[in-house]
Amino acid sequence: MSLFIIGCNSSGAGGIDITSYITKEGYKITHSKLWSSDTGRSSMTGENKGTFIGIFPKFNIQVGKIKTDKNTANSILQIVNSATFYCKYYDPEGKAMRVASFYAGDVSETVVSEKTKNVVIEPFSIIANTRRL
Repeated sequence: MSLFIIGCNSSGAGGIDITSYITKEGYKITHSKLWSSDTGRSSMTGENKGTFIGIFPKFNIQVGKIKTDKNTANSILQIVNSATFYCKYYDPEGKAMRVASFYAGDVSETVVSEKTKNVVIEPFSIIANTRRL
């Protein structure tokens, strides 16, 4: 299992491998289906019809306690708090590593100790900007 948050460009510069900070629960992948506005049930037949746009991967990530003296928490927060960023992840369906553009939901952190600089980044989600290939 690996999850590499690349950063604001797909080159890998400024990225961080957060795999070692993910808790034993790992990360959960949700395959969110997006349908267009013409989707719904027919009043005549009850059949569901519409235009399928695609599947957009969503990751729910749980990270553990991170020491900020190594700037790890800061690096993660700078990337996921930007408008968009790239992420390299393992796609179990395609059995391959993928790179895609993502954005993050709300990200919260708790300062456990200012003295030891321990920070806990609360669980957060990242959602793909483009549909899965």
